[in-house]
Amino acid sequence: MDVSHWQGDIDWQKAAADDVDFVMLGTRYKGDTDPKFRENADNAVKAGVKLGAYIYSYATTPEEAAKEADFILKLVKDYPISYPIAFDAENEKTLGSLSKDQITEIVHTFCKKISDAGYYPILYANDYWLQNKLDMNALSQYPVWVAAYERMPKYDRYVMWQGTDSGSVAGVQGNVTLTSSSWTSRTRFRRTAGKVRRCLVLLSELPHAKERADFFDGKASLLYAGRRHRVHRRLQRGRWFQALL
Repeated sequence: MDVSHWQGDIDWQKAAADDVDFVMLGTRYKGDTDPKFRENADNAVKAGVKLGAYIYSYATTPEEAAKEADFILKLVKDYPISYPIAFDAENEKTLGSLSKDQITEIVHTFCKKISDAGYYPILYANDYWLQNKLDMNALSQYPVWVAAYERMPKYDRYVMWQGTDSGSVAGVQGNVTLTSSSWTSRTRFRRTAGKVRRCLVLLSELPHAKERADFFDGKASLLYAGRRHRVHRRLQRGRWFQALL
């Protein structure tokens, strides 16, 4: 999942017990450190939850992108970051007002500084930005964290998928944005031999009524892709659930 001060106080022990194994932490609010960053980072680590981070970018020049990278690097240096550090590309008034070439230079500047510091950079964007705002041929060296709620992403070369903003997690008040990942943290990120450890599955993608009936009859497993998987969490309106593979 990803959280910031907007989620308020979080019981990280309850969240960890509810199968939250990593979190992407918001780092900035109104030009300063997110008010809950340090508290969330400290308590998540104590609960055994792995850490990643993101910054919502307002950069309009490479110089501003470099400053954003310096900001987040200074903030995370005292924490065991094992998941990516994300450049969040979605602000229409700043980054969105620029040409693709200008945005490409800004993303490169940010991601190079993150990589040079020994962390793994990732690009966060929704399908619209990936198709219309970003030159993904020029940015193909960076993995993508895509936002596509309650549907399959149109952009299919992602390694992380933010699949809903209406999930629920024990210990967190209100709705939570949930992310599935096809990567796992070692000393650095490595692909898990094509397996997705936690994934969001759209029920309409399942081909057989028998499989759907098994789920809706309340059984704790689902036959999918020739294997039976334990159902972790039912999500919005019965159309989505999260499965541990």
